[in-house]
Amino acid sequence: MRSPNTLLLTSLAFVALLGLVAVSSDLLPPANARGGAEGEPAPAAEQVDPSHGPIYFDQAVRYIADGKAGIHSLTDFFADLHDVSFSVGAQRHEGHMRLWLKTPDKYRFELRQKKNVNEPGQRITTKILNGSQMWILHPGGDVQRMHGSGADGAGAIAQVQDDRRRLLDLARFLTLDGLKGPGVTFLNEGFTTGSGTFAGNWVRVRRRLQGGADVVFYLAHEADKRDPRRRRATYPGVVKIEGDPRTNEPTEYYLLKSWRQGPQFRYPTEIQAFSQARPGAALDLFLHAWPADIRINVGLQSSLFEPPGASPVERK
Repeated sequence: MRSPNTLLLTSLAFVALLGLVAVSSDLLPPANARGGAEGEPAPAAEQVDPSHGPIYFDQAVRYIADGKAGIHSLTDFFADLHDVSFSVGAQRHEGHMRLWLKTPDKYRFELRQKKNVNEPGQRITTKILNGSQMWILHPGGDVQRMHGSGADGAGAIAQVQDDRRRLLDLARFLTLDGLKGPGVTFLNEGFTTGSGTFAGNWVRVRRRLQGGADVVFYLAHEADKRDPRRRRATYPGVVKIEGDPRTNEPTEYYLLKSWRQGPQFRYPTEIQAFSQARPGAALDLFLHAWPADIRINVGLQSSLFEPPGASPVERK
């Protein structure tokens, strides 16, 4: 199982647009690949200094926070996905999703077919996890208790608990500041240029955690206003989570596009994710989502994580 410290957007519990995508596995070469998009001057040449990694990473933290203090600790998280397509095991959904998380162990997500929550004929399926207890709220109001319902229920709870852990990683990932801490180092690996699906000019920063998978950030950059000869990192355009062939863990790539200013911080309004089973293999596009709103530490009420309309027996 992948370490909880890895950044897994699969925590959102979707897998989208299944199928092999014809893109190169070495689309993002390491340091010193020079040149920008056509007509754009290349960044000023520099000798790669690994110690600049924390500098670039902190610049990205400040960019996302829009100059405010970064969010380092997290108590709750909310995401409204305008559109999403996914498939998780036997579950498939195309439509709309909202997710709520409250630490340490509460999680709720709802799936619906129509965009407007209150639209006539709307059918919403909601799953609620509260510690080791789980309920499914079916369209029409029926409440299904999963805990105490045998092996199938235990398996469903384990899956949603894993999704909750991954969503917590996502929340830390979107603000970046929560990814710093004891045992974590950031290494600058230089400027690079991606093409095709991963096109862009990036500065590559590797996050290394003792005992965890390496995560490589491809940060967009712009001219420093105080010194145009230098570059400043902005948002993470691509994130690569390196897999481990020894344990059959795939490498995962996340594309974070069209960042915008939200109520609290900047966030991507389009997310794509790819999985690569082994080095050199084709990439499997497994997620496509369009976040419409993301909030962190807004004081979510515990009542969100209790099954409405359930009898006392069902609540136990």
